[in-house]
This record gives sequence, structure tokens and C-alpha cells, in this order.
Amino acid sequence: MNCSVCKSARINFFKKVDGYIYYECSDCKVISIDSSIIKGIDNGSNIRKYDKTYWDNELIAAKERAFGACLARMAEAIHYLQIPMNTFLDIGTGPGYFLDAVSVYLPDMSERTYGVEKYPPATEKRTKNSHYFVGDIKSFPNKVDCGL
Repeated sequence: MNCSVCKSARINFFKKVDGYIYYECSDCKVISIDSSIIKGIDNGSNIRKYDKTYWDNELIAAKERAFGACLARMAEAIHYLQIPMNTFLDIGTGPGYFLDAVSVYLPDMSERTYGVEKYPPATEKRTKNSHYFVGDIKSFPNKVDCGL
């Protein structure tokens, strides 16, 4: 097996997570999973079960990311955008806390910011924001100018 980025054959075991082995390239330092797993994901299979246990463990971290790093990533994406930004989409928004963070810290952006989640937590565990959509990116009804 070769590195999926630089094609080097110098890859080593990095870590096993949820039964999946991750590798680190000695040359470019990229951490990746076997390409057959990535192909499966690209074809619609899941490597994780998005059940109650998953969401119970994920919700705290999701809120921390939404009110911190995700706001910074949004600013960076908009900064590099080459066209006017009318619609921003958070793909894989999880419980949608990012929409809540935008409403709090960037209220002028909240009417243009949406989130879509294919495997959402229970209704009572996610945002009440009207811009939260359940489904995949193909089912999102609006044109998108920018996202993460």
C-alpha cells in the first residue's frame, strides 16, 4: 500500500480506531485510512454507526467545535471566496450547533447560513434552528456559494 497523497511506500501503522487501522506516511506525514475504506465511504457505506451512543459521546465536542474552530474555519472560507457569498452551508453539521454559534456571534450571517446532516441525533438533542436540514448534500434545496 502507498500513501494516498505523495504515493510513497513508506507508510507505518499509526493508530487503530473503532476497528479501523490508520497509517502515517513517513515522507509527507499525512494520516490516512486504507483506500478501499475511502472508496466504500465514497460509494455510500458508513464506517461508523450514528446511534444514540455515538451522539451521547459526540455532543459536547460538537458544541466546542461549533463555538470555536468552526467559526474560524467559516471566516477563512469566506476570506478565500472569489465570488459574493449569499449562502453558506455546513455539510455534516451534526447536531447543528454551528448554526446556533453563527446566530450568537454573527447574527447578520444567520439568515444565509444553513446546515445539513445525513445522520442526525434525536430531535431533542439538536438545534431548533429553521436552517437545519436532515438529508445529504444532494437533497439540500438551495444553491451554495461557500461551506465547510
